[in-house]
Amino acid sequence: MKVSVITTAYNEEENIIQVYERVKKAMLGKDYEIIAVDDGSTDKTCVEIRKIRDKRLKIIRLNKNRGKSFALYEGLKKAKGTIIATIDADGQNDPRDIPRMVKILGTRYDCVFGWRYKRRDGLIKNISSKIGNSFNNKLLGVNLHDNTCPVKVFRRVCVSKIQYFENFHRFIPAMIKLQGFRINEYKVNHYPRIHGTSKYGIGNRLFGNLKTLFMVKFKHRELLRCC
Repeated sequence: MKVSVITTAYNEEENIIQVYERVKKAMLGKDYEIIAVDDGSTDKTCVEIRKIRDKRLKIIRLNKNRGKSFALYEGLKKAKGTIIATIDADGQNDPRDIPRMVKILGTRYDCVFGWRYKRRDGLIKNISSKIGNSFNNKLLGVNLHDNTCPVKVFRRVCVSKIQYFENFHRFIPAMIKLQGFRINEYKVNHYPRIHGTSKYGIGNRLFGNLKTLFMVKFKHRELLRCC
């Protein structure tokens, strides 16, 4: 089974090469491709990633910053693998978790979502994420420890009918479970950010999450293509 590893980046010039190298090493011996989506970076993120000569690497450059959800959706449209894996380009995730999660997927599950059980982020980010997870689990019945973990592995069919919507990336687990697919979670490694700065604050993390949450709760069928 071919695995499409999608990473989205916005102003990650100091991290993008290292993340690519770590993904490549983790996927050694596997059938895979890497899709790097530059979300309209204003630094040298795209310059750095274009230095790489690798037939397994696909680069998507957005002409302006559209946000992580849009960037991820563009990556999904270009993915050729039957299995999709996602990971952030900030260097805080461990690509070695991807093949482990693919193995767990096996024949029993359709999706395996990461759980940053020892999360290495600041207090505000951790608190806002815990609140968001609580709302998602209670209102959408997802029952995951970490709905927004960037490290996810799922079968392509799980997202084939989902249309793009605001904050899409935060509700992939909910949209997949609401379609009846089998989900599981896996404890993944998490590291402090060394280079660059986080692009999310409590406003876009918590309040944006609540707005979309109610849309997914009451109108999730409208977010699915009919064929």
